[in-house]
Amino acid sequence: MLRGKLKDISLISLIQMFYQDGKSGKLTIHQDNFLIGEIYFSEGNIVWAGKGNLTGEKAFYQLINVEEGDFVFEQNKMPKNRNITVSCEYLLLEASRKRDEFKQRQKTIVQKIKKEYSSIIDISFSFMYKEIFKTFTTIAELVDSGEVNYIWFDNGKEVIMGLPFENSILEVKFNDKVYPEEVYQTISKILREG
Repeated sequence: MLRGKLKDISLISLIQMFYQDGKSGKLTIHQDNFLIGEIYFSEGNIVWAGKGNLTGEKAFYQLINVEEGDFVFEQNKMPKNRNITVSCEYLLLEASRKRDEFKQRQKTIVQKIKKEYSSIIDISFSFMYKEIFKTFTTIAELVDSGEVNYIWFDNGKEVIMGLPFENSILEVKFNDKVYPEEVYQTISKILREG
């Protein structure tokens, strides 16, 4: 069994190491004892991935963006079935391409939002969509169902808006009072335009 922290070694580095060494087993990723996802390897190749209700390549592309948390690798643990059939090299190249593409879109979106509001302290994206709201289970379900479009916090010092964007969360912090629905409408339009 191998344990560690993703801040010490990236998930990409782990995957490359398991691929080169021809490892078979299960890699589990946790944050604060909360299961984020799992990746199974067979002789170095990735044969199964799962994150929340996502499986296969979609789950893998979400997991590869996780940068914080703990991991455990248990040798010779295998899944009941296979949900990934492409090569490990393909998965890593595609993940890298998707990440670069998404980072460019993020940059454009951040610039557009900052033009609209001078009171913004910070804008960030998190790939830990479900995990951010793990203590707000009902809210997470309502966001997923479309009944809630955004979450709004006013802690007295800053105003924070969180809204889902392509399996991630866009978080915008303001140092001034703003109107949630108006901000949501403006930011939604920016996100649609990309």
